[in-house]
Amino acid sequence: MQIFKKPNFKFMAYKFFAFGLSGILIIVGILNITKGKGLTSGVDFAGGTLIRLIFRHPVPITELRQSLSDIGLGNSKIQEVGKGRREYLIRTIQATGEEIEEEQGIKNLNSIDRGELTLLLEVSFPENASEIAQKIIS
Repeated sequence: MQIFKKPNFKFMAYKFFAFGLSGILIIVGILNITKGKGLTSGVDFAGGTLIRLIFRHPVPITELRQSLSDIGLGNSKIQEVGKGRREYLIRTIQATGEEIEEEQGIKNLNSIDRGELTLLLEVSFPENASEIAQKIIS
């Protein structure tokens, strides 16, 4: 069984075309990084807070966005993770000039009260911690 009748293909005959195409792709990539949107840093490099929320009942992303906007976090990035509008990741931007201790681990928000949540949020949001905690609890 023979797929190709002449398996001899002259790859080197197209080397200048391949070099040119590679060069164009590299230049377009560099231009995109320098003049376009560029590379975006995640929470690890840019700073900020990453919050993972899991709701018992589906919550529309518009309602979540409005709640964040009401407490001054309208520029946060919201990403739906699970299916059924129940699980979201919220990335907030770190306020400039503040040193924030890095806290690792996952905290189960179903097992803490409003006061403990307020204390956790005061590290990143000293002025709005109480309002944010109330919105999350409600």
